[in-house]
Amino acid sequence: MKRGVTTDGLAIRVLGDVDIRVGGRPIEVDTRKALALLTYLAVSGTSASRDTLTALLWSDLDSNRGRGALRRTLSVLRKALGNRWLAVDSDRVRLETDAVYLDLEDARRLEETVEAHHEQSSELCLECLRCLERAASLYRGEFMAGFYVRDAPEFESWQLHEADRVRRRHTSVLARLADAVAARGDFARSVDIARQRVAVTPLDEAAHRQLMTALVWAGDRAAALRQYKDLVRVLDEELGVPPLPETSALEERILLDDIPEPPFVASSPSSGRQTEPPPPSDLVGREKEIATLKRLAEGEGGRVAVIVGPPGIGKSRLAREIAEWARARSLIVAESRAYEGEERLGLVVIGEALRAALDEWDSPPPLDPVAAAEASRLVPGLEGAGGQPPPPDPGGQTRFVDGVCRALSTLLGENGLLILDDLQWADEASNDLIAYLIRRGDRFPFFRLLIWRTPPSGRHPLTALVEQQVASGRGAMIELGPLPPEDAERLARSSRPDLPADVAAQVVEEGEGNPFLTLHLLQTIDPDTGLLPATRQSETAEIRLRGVSDLGRQILAAASIIGRAFDPFDVRAASGRSDEETALGLEELVAAGIVTERGDGMFDFSHDIVRQHVRDSLTAVRRRLLHDRLADHLLRLHGSNDAHAGRVAHHLEEAGRLEEAARFHARAGDHARSVYAHQEALAHYEAALALGYPDVVTVQMAIGDLQTLIGDYTAALDSYRTAAARADGEDLALLEHRLGVVNARLGRWDMAIHHYRTAAEGLTDFDDLLATYVDWARAARGSGDDAGARQAVAEAAKLAEASGGQPPIVAIMEGLLSEDPDAGEARALEGLELARAAGDPMAQLAGLTTLAQLARRRGDHPTALERIDAALRLVSQIGDRHREAALHDLAADLHHEMGDEDKAMEQLRQAAALFAEVGTGDLEPAIWKITPW
Repeated sequence: MKRGVTTDGLAIRVLGDVDIRVGGRPIEVDTRKALALLTYLAVSGTSASRDTLTALLWSDLDSNRGRGALRRTLSVLRKALGNRWLAVDSDRVRLETDAVYLDLEDARRLEETVEAHHEQSSELCLECLRCLERAASLYRGEFMAGFYVRDAPEFESWQLHEADRVRRRHTSVLARLADAVAARGDFARSVDIARQRVAVTPLDEAAHRQLMTALVWAGDRAAALRQYKDLVRVLDEELGVPPLPETSALEERILLDDIPEPPFVASSPSSGRQTEPPPPSDLVGREKEIATLKRLAEGEGGRVAVIVGPPGIGKSRLAREIAEWARARSLIVAESRAYEGEERLGLVVIGEALRAALDEWDSPPPLDPVAAAEASRLVPGLEGAGGQPPPPDPGGQTRFVDGVCRALSTLLGENGLLILDDLQWADEASNDLIAYLIRRGDRFPFFRLLIWRTPPSGRHPLTALVEQQVASGRGAMIELGPLPPEDAERLARSSRPDLPADVAAQVVEEGEGNPFLTLHLLQTIDPDTGLLPATRQSETAEIRLRGVSDLGRQILAAASIIGRAFDPFDVRAASGRSDEETALGLEELVAAGIVTERGDGMFDFSHDIVRQHVRDSLTAVRRRLLHDRLADHLLRLHGSNDAHAGRVAHHLEEAGRLEEAARFHARAGDHARSVYAHQEALAHYEAALALGYPDVVTVQMAIGDLQTLIGDYTAALDSYRTAAARADGEDLALLEHRLGVVNARLGRWDMAIHHYRTAAEGLTDFDDLLATYVDWARAARGSGDDAGARQAVAEAAKLAEASGGQPPIVAIMEGLLSEDPDAGEARALEGLELARAAGDPMAQLAGLTTLAQLARRRGDHPTALERIDAALRLVSQIGDRHREAALHDLAADLHHEMGDEDKAMEQLRQAAALFAEVGTGDLEPAIWKITPW
């Protein structure tokens, strides 16, 4: 972008208040989102697809409305810019940045100029000083200070990330500038600049140390000591921790007048304690298992393998060996893992797998728009999603699961590898999706490698399914046990070749064949005596932490309460440390082998045994404080994004902020429900109520809806009754309708009709009232009261006539209930045509099924089967497996009545397979609900 601005040019300033000018005049637009869009294009510096921009700024709208809003906004922008700079084609939008001034880019170029010169010379020349001064002057405040766009959580998240990045760059410029002017003897100015740095990052001890030193050089020793006291107070109030040793040491040096003479060359703070890196370790004694996994990975079709065993036995190490082997063959590898405490966060492990697969590509392959739209529920803003995914509907769960699996399959390719670790902590929805992946291996041919701990009792939910694959030759169940003594000795010898024979024997005995324990025992050998203390895993973990600095332990404490793989920014926020201190702490922990750095910029504990030990060692007060800080950080970052509501709720709850936690649990329930994670949604809703969420009626109604979906009808009735006891007006009438639905599913026709009648008396909304009369008619027909069914349908027809419409379902129900077969056929056909004209697939399905029933009633089985086939084609597009299974069941009856037992059995097998796929909760109701039509 241009360094200068011409008189008629476009200038965008984001370092502080957003200021966008054309020819020196502020740009005139009628919507804040236009400014947001222009700023995003300028800062990102790349072209963006229309789908990406729609998801970024109009995620609250459906795809068509969102794209329409984008078109209007682009039109407004182009007009405001005089049809210059903004390049728009059918799919992508870009800003011609070579002709645009951006203050952020200007600052970056100045900083790069200084860096480039500094690589050639350790001295900071006068020209570099001027570059730093110019860069510092460009930072007028926080990135896009005070700028907010409503109903755009993805933009808000991007803005917060950019603000964090800009803040780090700003403080880096100020730190170098303060040192540079001090080196030239301008101590008063150095103090002013150092104060600016402290104001930007008040918890950064390095900034405080720089200010204290500058104050001493400026001759104000008392102010330097006051600054230290201010820091002590801030750290105690905000973090509950004392200053780092190097900060306290600086205060002591000031007290003793022991400050070096300027020029001051900043050095990185150091704890002064060194930790030896862990010994090298190769995978030992798992040759047979490696051969099995490689054989499966090289096979065709969807293969699956499970590695199971106790903690520390080497499950993840074995998986890493296969991942490295696959990457060496240029195969795509996506790795993800579940974490303890995230069982209520629906599909997190699958969402992470999708992101990992995307990160493997510089330019991802194009995704099917439907699959991308469904997968975007887990990865918002997914390229190619074609706007927002459709709202939940009766067939949506299978469409969602299938779409996510197809997106994964496209990204991984035929020979890719999906690794899902620590599935003992996976949520039920993730297990269901993995089960779908396994059952439909031919459609998704990549290799699945699953890992979980040996369950303390019972079996993992996926065990039986994997055993079926093993029996068919398409899978393997690898149960890792302790290493044999000779392999354990090989492991010890490869790590410590100098180990005396007696000590090696003791390590092998104490390690009990557990690789993790064996390797860590090697680290506990006394360097003076060469002896091995008696220890076990928890004690080993503590010994492993010996020598870690106070800073490192603070970083570990913050990381342990995150409970999962973590990024440096979350740890920095929870620990309260500065960027520099966080980086130093992580570097120390990585060097010590306690934390590992992943390829995606995330960090994780080398083993959960260490994570658990660190977390358990924290006091209750300390844990609560860390959760509180992390909750505030997540609220700033993701407070408006329901996809992160469960994580926010967890940390708010652990911090004791129960009212806020209840609200976020309710939002997390809504999100889990939208991605069909029913059990996780139930858990969040119940947590919201337990924490005192005030809108009991809405949450209890949602709980009842979910319990109805999964077939827990007794619990659903209890939930609806609990809500009804507090409800009135329209809410009470809606609850009466729901009570009718559950009673009808249980075959309690009279009770269902009673509730429908009561609901009809209180409802005013046309759609709700129409649905009530239709359900009333079904219940009446189920009880054998055809006259009552016709009366209910007549009420529905009267309602439709008064509204000036003709709902297809009314015509279809009238056809089903007609006493004249020919008239019924004609009316049902009319309803089917209305449904097709309205684009209502569920009504079309009802029409086809009704027409099949009418044909069967008059003995025309071939016509009935033709209509069933049409219905099956339609239901496969809708993705409603329950209805698909019921249609196969109906087709089996028709073939049986025609005497074709082979085809009848084939249809029954397909029905049974589909029922097994979707579960067992509400299968019977799904059959009776469809087959009477």
